[in-house]
Amino acid sequence: MFSIEVVYMELQQIKYFLAVVDSGTFLAASKKVFVTQPTLSAGIRKLEESLQVKLFHRGSRVASLTPAGKQFIATARQSYNQLMTIKSELSHEPQKLVIGVLVNIHMDHVAKIIGVFRRTYPHILIEFIIAHDQELQQLLKQQKIDLAIVNSHTKADSFVPLIPEKMCVVVLKSTLWLISHLLP
Repeated sequence: MFSIEVVYMELQQIKYFLAVVDSGTFLAASKKVFVTQPTLSAGIRKLEESLQVKLFHRGSRVASLTPAGKQFIATARQSYNQLMTIKSELSHEPQKLVIGVLVNIHMDHVAKIIGVFRRTYPHILIEFIIAHDQELQQLLKQQKIDLAIVNSHTKADSFVPLIPEKMCVVVLKSTLWLISHLLP
């Protein structure tokens, strides 16, 4: 005979784990997920009990992963993203962000900007459309893209630059709320 072992864990516990990984400390993670530090710690302790492993070394200010914690990161992130996607699909509110990128902007630069967003909202799907300046402006006006990453030479009356650098992220004034979390 063989036995089947059931591992019980909650989505919230995985969210807490990922928040600590991304934030570096339990306190910063608790602020990120809007719970008290003891609540977050208890959730991670329950996750560790379910998995029967320690995920973090405790005792220092910085949360450092155990070998088991390092092994768990990729699976936890993938599982969390998949479950959040399913939740969005079932609620008939697919969460997708469509980003237009100017053809001459290197995607390494885009990856840096999007990295901040992905760490905060890993379950939101991101689609990129690569196009020329005028086409991106038209797509934004038609609301076929949520935001555009262009260079700072792009000018338009209905756009609001969010990150003025060599590149400039612009959105319609009416959809500014969509990406306000990208602001420092």
